[in-house]
Amino acid sequence: MDGQNLTINNILESEKFIIADTSGLTNGNQFPKYFISVLNYSLLDEKRIYDFIKNNNEVARILERPNVRTIPGVSRELKRVGKSFDKMRKRINSNGKLSSNKSNINDLLHESRISLERVGKLTNKSELELYDQKYELLVHMLKITNNQFNIKKVNRNLDSELLKSNRSGSYQGPRLSNDTDERLTAAVLYCSMNYVMFPH
Repeated sequence: MDGQNLTINNILESEKFIIADTSGLTNGNQFPKYFISVLNYSLLDEKRIYDFIKNNNEVARILERPNVRTIPGVSRELKRVGKSFDKMRKRINSNGKLSSNKSNINDLLHESRISLERVGKLTNKSELELYDQKYELLVHMLKITNNQFNIKKVNRNLDSELLKSNRSGSYQGPRLSNDTDERLTAAVLYCSMNYVMFPH
């Protein structure tokens, strides 16, 4: 494929084993941030909800592949989207009635919840079981490397600025582990050295 741009389908078809990250699965979509901003039905954008359903269906399509795996940290990040969606839905239900020009929005919200449940089941099914001291050692080594070279410094500064700018009292979802990147990288290294874990 020299000189060609790889697509997700190219990768899914050509690679024997894939460990998926949240950003790769969601294509960088910031749905939790959008859900946090919606206070009532009038602020709901039907196109964004359509896009959300479409994104969930694409995530499910990828996770259904037998050569795709992920780790618990990624599963938690994906489930965070569901938490923010449910919080938004509860909030808008308590902040007024649905207007007549948005009569089909409840159907879309219901479809969104179904698509989230499908993704949740597939992420659980695709999780790698990495209960091994060698894996934890790899994670520890990567953490030391990050600390020594300040690899995450830019991300930490960005996160700090985002926290300062967030609306007071807004729902940001559950706190997540900050070592997901190391655990993903360690999973790739571990699986490359333990080929018996690869699907046949």
